[in-house]
Amino acid sequence: MFFRLVLTVSLFALLSACHTAVESFPVLVESDGETPVDVTVRDLGRRRADAESLVIPLENSRQRPFRFRIAADGNAPIHLQRGESPGSSAALTVTLEGEIAGGFVTVEAGETSRRFSFNRILVPPVPRDGVATQYRLTVPLSGLETGPWEVDFTAPAGSGGYQIREMHFAAASPRYTVSEDGRGRTYSADARLPVEYGPEGVRFPAVSAVVRDHTSGLRIHYDAPQQLFQDRTVVPRGSVTVPEGEIGIRLRPGTRSTVLRPRMYFSELDWLQVTLPDAVVLTGVEPIAISADPLEPILIDLEELQNWPRELWRRPDFGLFAWSDYPAILWVDHASYRTQSDMFTRLAFFVEKRGFRGRLLTDEELVGRHGWNAHNYRPEGLAEFYNAAENSDFSLNSSELELLRIVVANGLLLEDASAPPGRRWLP
Repeated sequence: MFFRLVLTVSLFALLSACHTAVESFPVLVESDGETPVDVTVRDLGRRRADAESLVIPLENSRQRPFRFRIAADGNAPIHLQRGESPGSSAALTVTLEGEIAGGFVTVEAGETSRRFSFNRILVPPVPRDGVATQYRLTVPLSGLETGPWEVDFTAPAGSGGYQIREMHFAAASPRYTVSEDGRGRTYSADARLPVEYGPEGVRFPAVSAVVRDHTSGLRIHYDAPQQLFQDRTVVPRGSVTVPEGEIGIRLRPGTRSTVLRPRMYFSELDWLQVTLPDAVVLTGVEPIAISADPLEPILIDLEELQNWPRELWRRPDFGLFAWSDYPAILWVDHASYRTQSDMFTRLAFFVEKRGFRGRLLTDEELVGRHGWNAHNYRPEGLAEFYNAAENSDFSLNSSELELLRIVVANGLLLEDASAPPGRRWLP
C-alpha cells in the first residue's frame, strides 16, 4: 500500500508529501525551500492500516496511541515558511471527525515539546443529518517551526474516539471562516474554538481555549457596505460581549478586520459573542498572538494602542505595531523624544524640511535641530533616503539601520540586489 503524492506549487509555498505505508490520511507541509520536500510519515504506534487514523482512549484498550513522525528524506531539517500577515505564526492544522470530546495533542521538534488541550465537549455548529461535521484543530508552532516533528494525540476516557482526516503543517493558522453557498451560509469551525449561531450573533462558547492571557486575542474579519457610512454623524459599530461586559467595535467600510484582546479588559472569558449590524457580514475569526520576532509588528487597533502596556514591548526603546484595519500601515511608539529623534530626525530633514530636502545632515549638523513631534513617511521617501545614504557611503546610526530592517522585513521596501548603489531600495 502506498500513500498518494500530494504536491502543489505556488509563489509562496511548496506543499508536499510522499509515498509511505500510511495511506489513511494525507500529510501536507508548507516548506520555505525552492524545491519540493519529500516527507516520510511513519506510524510510531505500529498499528494496522485500518486503525492508523483512529484516536481512542488509552484506558482499557490494547490499541497503541496515535503517534507519528513526519520527516524529510534523509532526516534533513524542514523549515516552515514565515507567515506574511502581521501576528500570524506557523501552525499545525488537523482535520478531525467523530466524537471529539476533548483530549490532548503533543508536538515535538528536536528537544522542544509542547502539549495542547482541547478539553471541552464540542457540539457541531452545523450538523449534517444528525452526523457530526468535521472540525479543524489548530496548534500554534511558535518555537517548533523546524521539523522533523512527532505528533501524539490522546482521547479522554469514555470517548468513542475520532478520526484524523488530514494533517497540515503551514506558515500561518487558518481562519474560522464563514462563507456563502447555494444553501446559505457554511461554516468551518475549530475544535479549540467551536462556534454557535443565533439571532444575537456568533457565539464562541470556549474562547478561553485560545485566548489565555492579554497577549493573545482574536482577529475579526468582516465586510461592511459603503452605504452604511454615508451619514458621517453616525459611526457604525459592532460589539463583543463577554460575561463581564461589552466592548464596542468601530467599523470601517469595505473588507476589513479588527483585533480584540479581551483579557486586557476582562478576567472572565468563559464565552464570547460577536454582534454586527445586519448589513455587515462576519467573514472570519482567527486567534492571534504576539510574535517573539521583534521585526514582526503587533497587530492592533488604534484605540487599543493607546492602552498598550510598555512592558509588552519587545525592545526597550520602542514598540512596533501594525494597524489591524490597514495592516500595511506600521506604527512605531517610542519611549522618549530622544529615541524617536535617533530614528527619524535625519529622515525628517531629508524628506520634509524646507531648505534641507534631499540633504543628509551629519550628526554635528543635527545638533540643536528638532525634527517633528510625530512622523509619517511613505515607502517612496524611505527608498530615497536609504538609497542616498548608500550612494554616498553615508554612515547611518543604529536606530536608522534598525528602521531599514523593519521596513524591509515588512515589505515597505524591496531590495534589488543586482542594482548599483543608490538604486537598490525600491518602494
